[in-house]
Amino acid sequence: MNKQGPYGIPYCDHTWSPVTGCFHGCTYCFARRIAQRFKGSKAFPNGFAPSFHPGRLTEPLKLKRPSRIFVSDMGDLFGDWVPTEWIKQVLQVVEQCPQHTFLFLTKNPKRYADFVFPSNAWIGTSVENQAAADERIPLLLRTPAATVRFISAEPLLELVDLTSVQFNKYTTMNVLEGCGINLKSVCQAIPNIFSNKLNWVIVGAESGPNARPMDEGWVESLRDQCISAGTPFFYKQKIVNGKKVVMPELEGQLPPLNA
Repeated sequence: MNKQGPYGIPYCDHTWSPVTGCFHGCTYCFARRIAQRFKGSKAFPNGFAPSFHPGRLTEPLKLKRPSRIFVSDMGDLFGDWVPTEWIKQVLQVVEQCPQHTFLFLTKNPKRYADFVFPSNAWIGTSVENQAAADERIPLLLRTPAATVRFISAEPLLELVDLTSVQFNKYTTMNVLEGCGINLKSVCQAIPNIFSNKLNWVIVGAESGPNARPMDEGWVESLRDQCISAGTPFFYKQKIVNGKKVVMPELEGQLPPLNA
């Protein structure tokens, strides 16, 4: 378990990686770079190949102070390649630690529906562009009984409109307010056609070698969408003259989520 802070993941207190590794193959993945660099070490014996670390399961139990814990930042716990039993063992620990809040983030939110999440679990999905928003957010919102649903738009690679996410061929949805437009029947707004909505939006630029640029206008657009809906918005980082600026100020930014 690794302690976080302003120069780590600023919206959590610790990261916890009982499962590491990933097969998504993202071009500029920071986790893969680190795992490959330290392949063969105690932390990454198999490099970035998906691996289960049962010896790490009890780490949250040893934390006395209530903490916000980001789960498996060095992999994707809900990737299709991860055995169900690994995930169940992680969730058992979450249930045993009601004093902590656990954050889950995946590019494969369809698997969320296969599990029952304790009330101290927040579930999220990565959204780098509009296509990812249209594909993943509907799956996230269909997950039952989640306390908090969030997105991490990091890296943000293009303008994303959360007020018009394509749920299917006929329906778009404002995922910040939970209302939809049925294009097949009446082509008009139908408030509360969906009961679930996003509770938190995180935005950040890509960092590291060959990082792709992020337009500040894209960030401001998401901020404005969140302000209109009253949705907490967290600006994690931007790049200025090649250097990372953590938690940059942005006028009108809503405070971080403290649910």
